Order: sequence, then structure tokens, then C-alpha cells
Amino acid sequence: MVSWENVDYLLVRPTQEYFGNSNSRDDHLSSDTNIKAPLPGVVAKIKVRQGELVEARQTLVVLEAMKMEHLITAAHESVVKRINCQEGDQVAKGDVIIELEPNDN
Repeated sequence: MVSWENVDYLLVRPTQEYFGNSNSRDDHLSSDTNIKAPLPGVVAKIKVRQGELVEARQTLVVLEAMKMEHLITAAHESVVKRINCQEGDQVAKGDVIIELEPNDN
């Protein structure tokens, strides 16, 4: 909250959401099973664990880049097969950060 000339302003940090499927902002970066970093940045938060069942649109990773938080989400219900990063890691555009497998149940 910022006050200026007797007026209060609420500042909100914008977020950008990327979906881990062929309908993502960068079609060549993600598939249904390999979730890739859409841009270079730092892994701020990993929101899932290996073996966890995730729902469509569930946030998997929060990536900090360009002074913004970018939410990396699952496109479909899946199981987390492997996590290829840790919080604080620097990742390059296109790095596979999460591997998913389809939920057959």
C-alpha cells in the first residue's frame, strides 16, 4: 500500500501463466509430458512433489524472470514423474524443469 497526497494505492505484482501443453504461449517449448522453462529465470518455488497427482491448470513451478513471477502450470491431470530443478536454480529457456506422465486412472 502506498499513500500519496491523501490517497491510498494498492500495488499488485503481476503474474504470467504458462501452460505445459501445445496450446502454451510458446508451442515449441512444452509438451504434455515435458514442462520446459518458457524463458530464462530463477526457480522461485516448486509447488509439487515427485509422485504427486496434479490437476489441469495446477501451478507446478513459480519462475522469477524480468522482475515478474511466471506460473508454470499443468495442462492436464497428470502425475509428477520427475522434478529436474531445485528452488533457487537458474534455468535457461527450454530447460525441462518437470516431467509428467498421464494419469491413466
